[in-house]
Amino acid sequence: MTAEGCQKMTAMLRAACAFIATVVLVGIAACEDAPAAEPIVIATASPGGPYLAYGQGLARILSRELGQEVTAQSTQGPAQNVVLLERKQATLAFITMGVGLQAWNGSDWTKGTQYRSMRVIFPMYDTAFQFVAAKRPSPSLARGSGWVAHWCRSARCNGRCLSANDIQGARYQG
Repeated sequence: MTAEGCQKMTAMLRAACAFIATVVLVGIAACEDAPAAEPIVIATASPGGPYLAYGQGLARILSRELGQEVTAQSTQGPAQNVVLLERKQATLAFITMGVGLQAWNGSDWTKGTQYRSMRVIFPMYDTAFQFVAAKRPSPSLARGSGWVAHWCRSARCNGRCLSANDIQGARYQG
């Protein structure tokens, strides 16, 4: 990542933290039965991944800005985080949009139960989705041996992964 990219990411994280602090403050003020000393819990993911680190950083910022206890809780991931939100055992949670959509619709792992207490505040980052298909049968897609269709939701993506690996392909922006 370039220095400019790091600066943009830092600025985005700061703006997101300020926004979250505002939302949490307004939410707490609107809840007459919510005691001020009640801790705010951020459900993250398992140790070793970025979500726990993001959550710990966000907890420190929110604790300082709100003047109350905010903690990051390691979890088994987005599905558990949705359940923790629904049971009011977490105030904020990091989830992936696919799991969030399944929870909202009551499909897949939810076995028909719709989880509707969550609200999306902001996306953490753009995610590229890539798939590979061999143009001709090949035991592997070694350098230059196949064809790639590259689809990406991010406007920042320029298909460098294709040319860097000497692969002919097409890039689709979605």
